Amino acid sequence: MLNSHWVVCCSPAYIAKFGQPATIEELTQHNCLAYTYQDKGAYDLRFVRDGQDLSVHISGNFSTNNAQVLRQAALAGGGIVYVPKVSVHEDLQQGRLLPLLSDYQTRILGIYALYTYTRHQPAKVKLLIEYIAAAFEQRKEYF
Repeated sequence: MLNSHWVVCCSPAYIAKFGQPATIEELTQHNCLAYTYQDKGAYDLRFVRDGQDLSVHISGNFSTNNAQVLRQAALAGGGIVYVPKVSVHEDLQQGRLLPLLSDYQTRILGIYALYTYTRHQPAKVKLLIEYIAAAFEQRKEYF
């Protein structure tokens, strides 16, 4: 249906107290809050720069499998988070969180509509998928 981009961000208060990393390697010197919902790599953040796949192993004093809990921790100045943009979009727009490392391409995950295969897709399934896709398209800047 669409791609969900991830973002590295933190609060202005965190930057004021600890500084802003300029490279992914500098993340190792910061308190990075881990998003453990993913299967693997919660502590190994992946990026792309100049066509090259890059990874950095992070550490921090907090981890959770809930992006909104990470958001709250970041808003409170608790550290740097790497989360789906949709979970922090409004905070980024309002300046409550600041994007970091914009020279690097972050993770991109597809969002799909899954349904049981049948030879003829029911009209109500097709209409639901079209409705969701249109709603996402209207808010694509969130993703």
